[in-house]
Amino acid sequence: MVLRSLLWLALAVSVFLPSTGLAAARVQLVLDASGSMWGRVGDEPKIDVARGAVADMLDGWESGVELGLTVYGHRRKGDCSDIETLIPTGPANAAAFAEAIRGISPKGKTPLGASVRQAAKALRHHEDRAAIVLVSDGLETCGEDPCAVAAELEASGVDFTVHVVGFDLEEAEGQALRCIAENTGGNFWLARDAAGLTDAFAEVAEVVAAPAPEPAPAPPPVVVTEPAPEPEPQAEFQGVRLVPLMSADGEVITEGVSWKILAPEVDFEGKREQRASHYKKGTITESLAVGKHLVQIDYGDVHRQETIEVLRGDGETFEFVLDAALVRVNATLAEGTPALGSVSWNVVGDPDFDGNRPRIATQYKGPADHMFILPAGTHHLIASHGDASREETFTFEPGERKRISISLEAAQVRMFGTLTEGGEPVNGVSWSFYDPEKDFDGNQKRIATQYKAGPGHTFTLPAGTHQLVADHGSIKRTLPFTVTAGERKQVSIDLKGARVKLDLVPGGGQAPLGSVSWNVYDPQGNRVATQYKGPAGFILTLPEGDLRIVGEGQGLQGEMQVTLTPGEERAIQIVGAPKG
Repeated sequence: MVLRSLLWLALAVSVFLPSTGLAAARVQLVLDASGSMWGRVGDEPKIDVARGAVADMLDGWESGVELGLTVYGHRRKGDCSDIETLIPTGPANAAAFAEAIRGISPKGKTPLGASVRQAAKALRHHEDRAAIVLVSDGLETCGEDPCAVAAELEASGVDFTVHVVGFDLEEAEGQALRCIAENTGGNFWLARDAAGLTDAFAEVAEVVAAPAPEPAPAPPPVVVTEPAPEPEPQAEFQGVRLVPLMSADGEVITEGVSWKILAPEVDFEGKREQRASHYKKGTITESLAVGKHLVQIDYGDVHRQETIEVLRGDGETFEFVLDAALVRVNATLAEGTPALGSVSWNVVGDPDFDGNRPRIATQYKGPADHMFILPAGTHHLIASHGDASREETFTFEPGERKRISISLEAAQVRMFGTLTEGGEPVNGVSWSFYDPEKDFDGNQKRIATQYKAGPGHTFTLPAGTHQLVADHGSIKRTLPFTVTAGERKQVSIDLKGARVKLDLVPGGGQAPLGSVSWNVYDPQGNRVATQYKGPAGFILTLPEGDLRIVGEGQGLQGEMQVTLTPGEERAIQIVGAPKG
C-alpha cells in the first residue's frame, strides 16, 4: 500500500427528528494533523487549505447545528492513539475554531479507523440518527480497514451515515474510500483542489442541516431482549511496537537496525538503566511499562535517540523517522575503468570554526562495491587507494538510494629495479615519489614511498609528472616519472650498478682479514659508500664508473682504483700494508 498523508474530517451528526421533519444536529469535526499535512496543493500546504475551507464552511453554518472539534496526530510522531478533543460539541463558534486550528502543527499518524470508531462511540450516547463526514487525501496508515470498521458499526445498530470527501486523490484511491460511504448509505465527493474542497464542504453543510425524512409508521411493539454491552476494543497485539522508517514517506526498514531502550533519567553515577536491546532487527515489539522511555537507534552510520511515552502498555505503535539514505560507492582509476578493491572511504562534514571536519562514516580497504547507510544531508566523500585520493561532495535525500562512482584520476605501476638494462630484478630497492615543484623553503612534497621493496611492488599514484628517487645499496638515481589516469603498467628502472665482494689480505697469501672498515670514493673525492668493520668477503652494491676503494683493519690499510660496469659482479682482494 502506498502510504500517503491523510486529511480526515469526521463530522459526527446527531439529528433530532420532531414530527415537523426539521433537523437539529450535533456535529463533531475530527481534523487530521498527521505530518504529511505539510504537503502542498497548488502553492499552499494542505493544512492551510483545510483551515480556509473550514472557515468558509462556518460562514454559512446552520445556526441550529452544534459543532465540536477533535484532532489527531498533532502531538506525537508515530502514535496511532494520538486523538484529542479540543472543542466539545456546542453552538458553533467560528473564532474559537479558527484559533484552535491555527495552533495545530501536523506531525503524527492518521488513525482513520480508530477515529471513526471513536466518533461512533461518542454518538452512542444519543439515540437519534447521526452522520459522520470524512474528508481524506490518502489512505489508512495505522493498519485498520476503515471500510470494514464502517460496515461493523453499521451492523452494530448505531443509526448513522458516513459521507466521504476525497481530497487531492487519484481515482483509484478515491474508489478505495468510496466503500466507507457505500457501506453506510452515505455520499461520496472527489475534491481535486482547494476550490473543490470548499465546494464539497458547502454541500456537506447542506446535507447535515437538511430535514430528516419523515419516519415510517411505527410497527407494532415487539418485546426484545436487551443485548449484552459491547466489549471494549482489545489491543491488536501485546506490547509496544517500535517501527523504523527510512523517511517521513513511511518506508519501513526491515533489517539492520539496532535498538536500545533506556531509562530517560540517569542514576547517581550518571548511568541509565537499560530496559531492552535488539541487534540488527527491523520492527520490534517490546513489553514496556507505562511511562517514559529513551529509545536509541543505530542504523549503519545513522544514529537517533528519542523519548517516548507509553500510555497503555499494549497495542501502541511508535514510528521513528531516521531520514537515512542507502549509498553504494566504488572508485576507479579513471572514468570507464573497472572498480578497484581495497578502497578506503571517509565521509565527513563541513569544517568547524577550528577547521576540524566531523567524521560521519569510515571504511578501511572495503570491497569494490561498498554500501553506506548515511544520514540525509550534504556530505564530503573521500576515496583513497594506495597513494591516490579524491574528494567529492554529494547531497542525499531521506529514503534515497544512490550509486556513486569516484574517479581517482590515478595510475597503478609495478616497480622493478635492475643493475643493468634488461637484467634480473633485484630485491631491496627503496622507492620514493615527490612533487617536482619545491615550496618557498625549498622542500618537496613526498607523494609515496616504500622502503626496501621486493620486485614488483605496486603503487597507486595520482596522474601527473613526479620525481622518482630509487635507492639500492650505495646507488641513488633520481629521474622524472610520468603516469596518466587509468594507466596500469610495469616499470623497470636501470640502476646502473655493480656488486663487489671485498677482502683485505696480508701479504704472502694469507687468509682475508675480518672486521675491516671500507670507504669508497668517486673521482672527485666524494664518499660513495662506507662500511664499519665488515666481515671478510663483504658485499657492496656500487654505482658504475671509476671508484677508489679503501680498506682498513687490524693495523693494515690498502686501496685500489677500479672501473665498474653495470650488472658486473666482481671479487676484489686488496693487499694491506702496515699503516703509517
